[in-house]
Amino acid sequence: MNETITTMQQLPKLAELDLISQEYIRDPAGMLRQARASDPVFYLEKMGCWVYSRYADVREALMDFETYSNATLAAAPVPLEYQERVPTNFFAKSFNAMDPPAHNPVRKIGHSGFSNDRLAPFEEPITVAANDIIDGFIAAGHCELMHDFCHELSHRVITAFLGLPSSDIPRLKQLAEDLPRVFTDHMTPMPEAEKLQRWQRVADLRDYFRSIIQQRRSVPTTDFVSMLIRAKDEQGEPLLDDARITTHMTELVFAGTDTTANLIANAVILLDRSPAELARMKREPELTSVASEEVMRHKGSVNGLFRKTTRQVDIAGHSIPAGALVYLSTGSADQDAAQFQNPEVFDITRKEASQHLAFGKGRHLCIGAPLARLEARIALETLYRRLPGLKVRLGQDLEYDPILLSVMLKSLTVEW
Repeated sequence: MNETITTMQQLPKLAELDLISQEYIRDPAGMLRQARASDPVFYLEKMGCWVYSRYADVREALMDFETYSNATLAAAPVPLEYQERVPTNFFAKSFNAMDPPAHNPVRKIGHSGFSNDRLAPFEEPITVAANDIIDGFIAAGHCELMHDFCHELSHRVITAFLGLPSSDIPRLKQLAEDLPRVFTDHMTPMPEAEKLQRWQRVADLRDYFRSIIQQRRSVPTTDFVSMLIRAKDEQGEPLLDDARITTHMTELVFAGTDTTANLIANAVILLDRSPAELARMKREPELTSVASEEVMRHKGSVNGLFRKTTRQVDIAGHSIPAGALVYLSTGSADQDAAQFQNPEVFDITRKEASQHLAFGKGRHLCIGAPLARLEARIALETLYRRLPGLKVRLGQDLEYDPILLSVMLKSLTVEW
């Protein structure tokens, strides 16, 4: 403990680091530049966690699931009023909170659900949706891109993927906003009234999802929910009960909408700031996929991931005890000069761009990454084809929601 105190006294700026400040959310790599250079692992007392800032350390931790458990969000504190409707340990059985070996069979289902073969039929509907959304605002010459396009498209895609009606989109948008807050309430507490309102909506939507599951059991379809219902264990018995499927539906809405929406918005911002790169992508549209990878490396939709140590870890001169909370700053790691040449330069032809950690790594690589990549590519191709003069309006401040789990831009006004 003395070593930790000494280190923090030597690094007053790091001691004051606030993971939900606008400064950190905008530029985690810049905020941790000092750490990467001299103190790559340090204890952040105000958050009660150890911070890893270098690519090599973050990547190794992501790969080592036996030492760094993913179950950091498993105990989201459900208020007593909702514990009959929302199991207190519900998130412990999610894709994002389980560790092997229990994670393996569910992970296998998830991978098959997001395989290229299963996603191929979605390419045309995503393209149609993108064009339809643009039709609604193109005549105005401007729009608020986050609401009017990015969120709208990502929610249309996830509702189609889950086989839900488009009328559910407003509820799903609210759920995507509520979940990051309730999952991190124990670290950044909400006012009591706000907490109860958010949990009420989560409980209501879980009830609704259970009704959808019952409908699918009676009339199966080809959507992802039906796929989860049909999944069997090694003995041929149903692998998932209704509560587990409800949790997986919930987390897919959480993980598959705002992150993709922000990926699209971040791409527009970075391309606007790099006119030569934008011009090249327009000339060579086959570079759009590579450009998306460089966007994720340069400005991911998640700035960091939490893990919990299962044993003592000796790293960078520190002995981190078992049971310690670790924050892996992927936003810092993805601009580590030891891994990426000229990391602060946005280069859509960067050969190593796909080595980014924005989707995680190893066993817990984001299962929805293939869908996010497909959606981002189509969104960018369609935006710049339909709106070739697309520009970010000058003079606006980019503000982000102060949450830990994802980077959520509040608004982005564009014009053409």
